[in-house]
Amino acid sequence: MSSNVSQRTAPQEGDVLRIKDLVVDYETEDGVIHAVNGISLTLGRERTLGLVGETGAGKTTTAMSILNLVPNPPGVIKSGEIYVNGRDVFFVCFCARHK
Repeated sequence: MSSNVSQRTAPQEGDVLRIKDLVVDYETEDGVIHAVNGISLTLGRERTLGLVGETGAGKTTTAMSILNLVPNPPGVIKSGEIYVNGRDVFFVCFCARHK
């Protein structure tokens, strides 16, 4: 996850979800699994989005990242931004854990 808040870009008005350059790895004893490698998407109000792909393509990891529920370890959100209704998911969760 990018630690430099000043470089983060806020979503456009009307965006319900915005993901920018999300990268998630799973670091296991057998090596690193690159589960999500740079996904970016925007979802506006009253729109629907379906994620489709082969088994192991990163659909569940993307969804877990939106909820900030990637199990750490072994999952590591390496970089990216996720905004839900204009709120930075990673910043909100970071603040809640470090009160």
